[in-house]
Amino acid sequence: MIKSITHIALTLSATVYTANAATTLATLDPFIYDSEMDQGTWTHQSLTLNDGGWISSGAPLSNPTQITSFELFRDNSTSVAGQIWMAALSIQGDLTSTVAVSSHTLDVNGTAQGGILAWNFAANSLDTGTQYFFTPILDDGDGMFETDGSDTATTVRVAVPGDIISGGAGGDTKDWAMRITAVPEPSSAALLGLGGLALILRRRK
Repeated sequence: MIKSITHIALTLSATVYTANAATTLATLDPFIYDSEMDQGTWTHQSLTLNDGGWISSGAPLSNPTQITSFELFRDNSTSVAGQIWMAALSIQGDLTSTVAVSSHTLDVNGTAQGGILAWNFAANSLDTGTQYFFTPILDDGDGMFETDGSDTATTVRVAVPGDIISGGAGGDTKDWAMRITAVPEPSSAALLGLGGLALILRRRK
């Protein structure tokens, strides 16, 4: 009996692990910096995770999903000085509509030309069919993300490969060299795991 329970537990664990496999969405394949890319000042970009323009790899994208990282290429011009968060807003320019924010800030100017600006996220679930506005936010110096106006939307200088995903924000239809990594939200993964366990138990009857 103990052996059978162990087998079920191991199978359930494997099912949940599979459900948590990562999905990578990119505007470039491969995601490599090219010195011939145009350079642009970026304030925000509208996008949906299930847009057909993404180059997707890894596990199929689940809904809802949790983004774990957001990456851009740094260009050779100076950006706003300071520590910068990355946030996803449901309303353009409205920080009170923030639905996801990076777990840390970046000093963009401290990254070399062509280097990857990578913001990591934790426990931020997004609907894959909803349009969000990804926006760099300048920290006011206290190291805490705030939506009361003390932290403000800002600009960063990034490499621009051209139009990949249709529809930009702020009157700019260009889309940037970006890459997003996502995993299913825990509840979705758990449901898949429980489904696997239920199937096992059903077969044992």
